[in-house]
Amino acid sequence: MFELVVGEIETILGNVDDDFDFSEVVMDIWLKNQSKQSLETAFDTLADELINAKESYQTTRELDEQIFGEEFEA
Repeated sequence: MFELVVGEIETILGNVDDDFDFSEVVMDIWLKNQSKQSLETAFDTLADELINAKESYQTTRELDEQIFGEEFEA
């Protein structure tokens, strides 16, 4: 059910970086950015990275479906 609502989150986050740990990244941003402006900028950067990772995942998924069809789903 979760994957239907959010998408294949582990795969998407894996497209950000192999060592990407969402909770550690958020905590690191929170601790390193004391002003409201720098905090917003850091979270905007994270949002952009996640959007790029999702788009990369969607492109890969569409290519897999074109090559292998729907039977390829794990």
